[in-house]
Amino acid sequence: MLAVPGGDKTTVLVTRLGYMVYCCGVAPENILTMTYTVAATGDMKRRFASLFGSEYADRLEFRTINGVSSKIIRYYSEYYRRQAFRLLDNDAELTELVRNIYKSVNEEYAEIGTVKDIRSAITFIKNMMLTDEEIDSMETGIESLPEVYRRYMVRHSQISK
Repeated sequence: MLAVPGGDKTTVLVTRLGYMVYCCGVAPENILTMTYTVAATGDMKRRFASLFGSEYADRLEFRTINGVSSKIIRYYSEYYRRQAFRLLDNDAELTELVRNIYKSVNEEYAEIGTVKDIRSAITFIKNMMLTDEEIDSMETGIESLPEVYRRYMVRHSQISK
C-alpha cells in the first residue's frame, strides 16, 4: 500500500485484519503483519485491539521486517540443525557497539546524536554498497567515519558468527 503520511494506511490494514478474522474465518495465528518499525508494530496491535479486542490481537503476529527475517533464520537454523549467524537486532546493543568503536578510534565518548548519525551513515554505506574509495570521500562531519565503519563491520561479523 502506498500513501502519504497520515493517509490512513494503518487504519486500512487493521480493518482488513479484522475482516479476515471475523468475516473470513482466518485464524489469527495464520496471519503475519509486517511493518518497518517496532513503534509501528505496537501501534498496529493497539489499534487492532481497540477495534476488535485484545483476545485476537494477542494471537496475531505483529513484526518488523527485521523481526520476520530473524524468525526465518531461526526456523532454518532449527530445521537444518545448524547454528545460524547471530543478528544484532537489539537497539541498545548496536548503540553500545557503535559508541565503543567510536571511543576506541577517536579517544572520546560519542554523544547520542553522534551515535545516531554514525548508525545512519553505516546503514547508508551498506545500502548503497559503497566502495572503500567512496566511503573515504564521504563528507559527513563524523570524525573518522571510514575507520569507525570498518571496525564496526569487523566487530559485527565477529558477533554474528
